[in-house]
Amino acid sequence: TKTICSNATALADFDFLSTYQFDPNNLNELKDKIVFALNDQSYPIENYKSIINERYNWSNISDSYKELIGA
Repeated sequence: TKTICSNATALADFDFLSTYQFDPNNLNELKDKIVFALNDQSYPIENYKSIINERYNWSNISDSYKELIGA
């Protein structure tokens, strides 16, 4: 599923989605991003899936957490 997301929430951390982020206080920008994503024939969904699976999996998250707490 094609995705756009706010740049004013925690989803702003999804830097790989920067092309599809919008200011939630700007209705015109939201509309433009929706149309852009829907019409984008080269939307890199498979690339995004790979990035999400690589960055946001339990193994990586737990390793990062252990490092932060010095375990």
